[in-house]
Amino acid sequence: MNDQITVSHPLLTEEQKLQFVRDGYVKVSGILSPELVETTKANLFDRLGINPDDPETWQGKPTFPADEEAIRLTVPCRNDAFEAVVEQLVGPHFVRGITYSPFTTEHFGYPTTHGFIPVLNYPKPGPKEYVRPEQGYHIDGGDQYVTRLPDKNFLAVMAYLTDVTEYGGATVVCPGSHRQVLEAWTKSGENPSTRPPSGIDYAPAIPVTVKAGDVVFMHYLLVHASSANHADIIRVGMNTAVWPDPAKPYIPKKGSPTADWSPMDWTLAL
Repeated sequence: MNDQITVSHPLLTEEQKLQFVRDGYVKVSGILSPELVETTKANLFDRLGINPDDPETWQGKPTFPADEEAIRLTVPCRNDAFEAVVEQLVGPHFVRGITYSPFTTEHFGYPTTHGFIPVLNYPKPGPKEYVRPEQGYHIDGGDQYVTRLPDKNFLAVMAYLTDVTEYGGATVVCPGSHRQVLEAWTKSGENPSTRPPSGIDYAPAIPVTVKAGDVVFMHYLLVHASSANHADIIRVGMNTAVWPDPAKPYIPKKGSPTADWSPMDWTLAL
């Protein structure tokens, strides 16, 4: 299965759209240019006092740096190509350029932010092989932002400034879990939360390998987790979310599918 495309003119293929509908995620290459990747990564390391070649400088550094300037350094990465891919997945009614973030609410006292939250996964001892995580599976957003229908969130997004192998701290996803979660919460009436519904036979989790500059767009209900980094380099990821336009709330489509249905519409058809 080909789950990667390169964006020059950011058009998703039908195969890519179908993968998002079926699996709940899609990986897109070329949104972040090599120059932007290298500049952003170097600026982040400099801001955080990290020398990627000197493990001594990594000691005590957080996975999620609560540093407003570090977040500002990522703003150019949410560019026009990023927004163009989002529109092809969810339609035109989403908030461009900013997101609501439980992280900035907790650390800085304001709910919205531009750019991305840096996520640094540091190397850990162990053989260079992938170990499927046994715990930590979740749905993004914080409990206050997780809803059955996309009232507050369309997409969880990870962009990468380093290559990531299976054993190098890859994001791990359960393909198809977005539909399983939707159906379970629709049937049970359970209050949605970051904790995936229990009693479901989720597909085995798989690591999503990437190249520097790749962006992974995940359905807001996709069950996923982080995995241990047994490579020799810091995995530098950046997290954000895509929110519906509050002035034009999402309305689920009804009836037989038509040409104007977005991939998101297809995922929510029951």
